Amino acid sequence: MACEMIEQQRKQKALEAARRAILTGAATLERNPLTGKTSLRGLSQSDRGGMSDACIIAGVAKLAAMNPALNAAYTRAGINPAAAIKAHDHAHAHGHAH
Repeated sequence: MACEMIEQQRKQKALEAARRAILTGAATLERNPLTGKTSLRGLSQSDRGGMSDACIIAGVAKLAAMNPALNAAYTRAGINPAAAIKAHDHAHAHGHAH
């Protein structure tokens, strides 16, 4: 139980760091038009908390619906937040994540 709480706190801290970095421009979202793969540039390894780009992008996308500035950052990068969440959750459900 304690390990699960620590893990959840680590993830929340990473998502908050990513949200702040995206909103301030310290990190940028990018989408490769050829592969459709999304990435997050400019977020330090320590801020990532061991999470992959896909996990962070999907996690922060859940916040984008409530934050117009965050949603605009996804739109500029050509990333549909709802699609990012759906693809990420689908990959985890089928054991294909990361």
